[in-house]
Order: sequence, then structure tokens, then C-alpha cells
Amino acid sequence: MYITGPLHPSRPAAAFPSPLAAALSRTDSLSDREAEVFSLLVSAPSYEEMAEQLGISRRTVRFHVAKIRQKLGGLQYHQLCAASYLQSVTTAPVVTPCL
Repeated sequence: MYITGPLHPSRPAAAFPSPLAAALSRTDSLSDREAEVFSLLVSAPSYEEMAEQLGISRRTVRFHVAKIRQKLGGLQYHQLCAASYLQSVTTAPVVTPCL
């Protein structure tokens, strides 16, 4: 179990590593297709929908998710979805308003 905050005021939060932060630092090891599947974890609620959007089978999506979990440190599925969301938020393009 990981704790992202300090348990005691004398112990800094950095002493408790976050699995999501560690996973996001390893996303460059994903193949192009794995990166596509990883980015869809935010918006597609099921393997069937991801498979349909990518034009591959549900079984292939499951295979890619398993490989992603392995490469990113064995995260649980809900942690994988959270990491995907955090990456989408931090890498979103900056939109400048038209004046």
C-alpha cells in the first residue's frame, strides 16, 4: 500500500512514493499501440468500445492492457485508468482564446 501524504509531521510526503507518479515516468516504454490503448482508458468504459475505436479485437485490447500493466509496474486496472487520466490532463494542449 502506498501513502501519498506524511504519516507524521517529521516525515516528508516524498518518503511515500506514489505508484501513479512512478507509472507516468515509464509511459515512454509503451509501444505506439499500447500508448493508444492507454490513452483510451480515460474515455472508453469497456474493452469492447476500445476495440471498436481501434479496429482490433477485444482479446487484443486485453493483451495490450496486460502488457501496459506489466510495463508500468503492475498497477491495478483502476490505478491504470487514473494514471491515464493524469497523463491526459498534464499533456493536454494549451488552448489560447481567440480575441
